[in-house]
Amino acid sequence: MNDIPASTPTEESISASTSTTARWGFWGTCLWGLLIGVVFVVLQTVTVLVGAVVRSPDGFSPSDPGFEDLIAAAAENGTLVS
Repeated sequence: MNDIPASTPTEESISASTSTTARWGFWGTCLWGLLIGVVFVVLQTVTVLVGAVVRSPDGFSPSDPGFEDLIAAAAENGTLVS
């Protein structure tokens, strides 16, 4: 009979569970990282612009002289940045 208990892993099951293959490879990983980075930058930009619109008393227009001040103030607003 077999002397190995059912709960003890065999060499074959250990080697099968520890050997993994790369799913995407190097370039796939780089492309996923680039995509995530682009999404992050776009979301941060939208968040800052929405914050500027909310803080603007007269509406929002990039040609306004106070536009740069609103964007600069967003950098100092901890709630908006986080």
